[in-house]
Order: sequence, then C-alpha cells, then structure tokens
Amino acid sequence: MDPQAGGVCQAVRTMIVGLDSRGVHSEVASLDDPAAAYVAAASFTLHALGPGKGPWAYSPRLMPWLDANISRFDAIIVHGLWLSTSYAACKAWLRRGNSKTRLYVMPHGMLDPYFQRAPGRRLKAARNWLYWKLLEGAVINEATGVLFTCEEECRLAREPFRPYRPQRELVVGLGVEEPPAFAPAMRTALAEALPAAAEQPYLLFISRIHEKKGIDLLVNAYVEGAAGPGGPPLVVAGPGLDTAYGQAVRSLAAGPRRRGGVSGHADRRGQVGRVLRSGGLRAAQPPGKLRHCRGGSLGLRQTRAYFQPD
Repeated sequence: MDPQAGGVCQAVRTMIVGLDSRGVHSEVASLDDPAAAYVAAASFTLHALGPGKGPWAYSPRLMPWLDANISRFDAIIVHGLWLSTSYAACKAWLRRGNSKTRLYVMPHGMLDPYFQRAPGRRLKAARNWLYWKLLEGAVINEATGVLFTCEEECRLAREPFRPYRPQRELVVGLGVEEPPAFAPAMRTALAEALPAAAEQPYLLFISRIHEKKGIDLLVNAYVEGAAGPGGPPLVVAGPGLDTAYGQAVRSLAAGPRRRGGVSGHADRRGQVGRVLRSGGLRAAQPPGKLRHCRGGSLGLRQTRAYFQPD
C-alpha cells in the first residue's frame, strides 16, 4: 500500500474514501512491511502482514490472519492476481463453508490478453498459463464475482485463459477523488520539471512508460509531424523513462526524423507527484479523445476529472 506505487494501491485508497462516504467501513490486509512509515501514517485500518518474499510475495502471516478474521467482514475484495494473496484469500474463504462473507476478485486489467500475446512476454505468458491451471483459475471461477472497471476490460478478460467460468461478472467502474483546486505551487512545479512546456500550450501523456501503453506509437507519429505545422509539443511524464524501453522512446523522440517537439519527465519516486500532476493536467490542452487499451485506467479517469465541462 505504498502511496508512491500508484496504480492498484491508489485505486484501493480511492475506493476506501468513496465507501466511507457511504457508511461502509474498510480494512486492508496487505503484504507491506509493518515497519514502513506509510503503514503507521495510513488513514484507514491497515494490517501489514509482510513483507512478502519472492516472486509470489509469500508471507506465513497472511493465511493465519485470514482464517482468524475473514468472517468479520460482509465482503472481501482481492485486488490483483498472480500473487499469494489471491490464493490465500480464496482458500481461507472456501474453508469457511457457508459463510455469509462474499469474495470478489478485482483483476485491475491483469486478465488483459495483451500479457499473453505480447512477443516479449512469452516466458511470462507460459508461467501465467501454468499458474492459471494450478491455482488462479480456481480463484476466478470459485469467487462470488469478478469486478471490472469497464465493459471492455470485462470482455477482454474472457479471452486469454480456459476454463474461464466466473460466477458473476460485475462492471463496477473506478472512481477518482475530486481534483485539487489550483495553487501557484502547481505552476512552479511544472516550470521546474519542464520549463519549455510551461511557456506554451502542449499535449500531455501522463502514465507509466511501458510497452503496453503504446507511447512509442504516439511519439513516432508525433516526430513524423502528426500534430501538423505549429502544433503544440508533446510532453511525456511518468515513471519508466530510465528503463530500456523508456530510453528507446527517448531516442525516438530525439531522432533525425524529428518534426514535432517531444519532451519528457522521469519521476523516479514511482509515480508523478500530486502537485506536478495537477499543474501538468491543468495547463495541458484538453484532449479531443481519450483512449486506453482497456478503457478503465486510473490515470485516464484522473485526466477526465480535469476536463469535465463547467
């Protein structure tokens, strides 16, 4: 639940706030290190049962805690797949027999067929296929229901694995918190990180720099002049510019065919800082069309929140 990790961790935090406003009490059992500073600082009940060890993030403390506490709750939501948490939660839940507690699984896009089809992921795809046959398939098919952020994510989840027979498929959406009001610190943070962008209108790509996001396609189109003569520069902001893929994108942006301006900001804290994110989004040109491979990303929804009609 490290807030710097963003992604699923941020989605869980946002859901807790929304549920609390409706009178629903939430607790989180995670594989965080109990000594981590953000555990003590959490504004909700956080049971840090880690740290998880190895690629499966195994902790011997998780299963006993679930066995002792699972019946206290009306519903359990497992966030994410492919780790010990989903298997442990399902096993503890099944041991309760006819318990009134319901078990839901929220994959957060982890059943997207991209992960099984991408050429660079063949070994991981084989590992996931075997893991599905041994453990994860039973979790999905035995749970009370599987929660999706949008219809497209739900549809795509049916493609990569067999047998795939969830009891229920529920599209529940994924909300975001209200954007903060404008403050001068936002403009200052933007100017310090990307001076050129602070001086003129620009288009903003804000996300993790990863093959799945397709940023190489966007940058390639931009350097080929897709924005047209005098078009605003493209600003790429997010973690991952220091990876091999990120460096390849950077080289593409600076290549000899460059006809459109592209600049980047690598946020090494793991996600774009809140003040910088807010400043960048408020100053960016409103996008004519927002797209994502599964349509339900947290970053996409946060961006939409800044461009709602008055």
